[in-house]
Amino acid sequence: MDTTIADIIARRRIKEVVHFTTNLGFLGCLAKGSVLPRSRLPKEKLLEHILTLNAPFRTENEPWFDKTKNWTDYVNLSISDISTNLYRHSLGWHAGKNIFWLIMSFDPLLMEEAGVYFCTTNNIYALTSRGTGADGLEALFAQTVPRKHGWTASRGNRAQHLPTCEQAEVLYPDGLSLSYLRKVYVGEGEQSDWVYSVLAQYGQDAVEIVIDKAKFQGVPN
Repeated sequence: MDTTIADIIARRRIKEVVHFTTNLGFLGCLAKGSVLPRSRLPKEKLLEHILTLNAPFRTENEPWFDKTKNWTDYVNLSISDISTNLYRHSLGWHAGKNIFWLIMSFDPLLMEEAGVYFCTTNNIYALTSRGTGADGLEALFAQTVPRKHGWTASRGNRAQHLPTCEQAEVLYPDGLSLSYLRKVYVGEGEQSDWVYSVLAQYGQDAVEIVIDKAKFQGVPN
């Protein structure tokens, strides 16, 4: 019998797929009922005044970048823990702003959906390998993962639920429904109160709120 994505999720005890954003970005997600890909954000008038992107640009927009797919039509997610590399850059891009960061945690079974791509490392890196299905997911856990020429991530003693490269990505097409949202991580209590109030406002009371500052450190390699 062929291995399935659900088999890999169960064997590796993957509990969540995550996406970090600002409190303003989170409010926009609640307003639309989904996490929208970057390409659709400027078109959404409802988000015009609350949009706060994690980064001022994405390499996928550059004319020289691989155009097999329009990668800005995908929502960028991580397995189990966030990419601390991108998170650190995002903190710098938004330094001094009156915002805070949170992590949205989704049911990992979203990876079974049609059209989902798996990237062995950051999608913008020259040596990333993209794939679909169980083989595409399993490739994220290889013993070694090339990132760029001369720069490789090694599996080492990373926990089984973590991809070999901490920058590995799950790319979800078009927009990710909040029906998959299970949990929200925040760094402190006052942030928890705010998240609780907006979740209640949008009828998402069943979503768990977890105060866990360490979650924002990820597991870098």
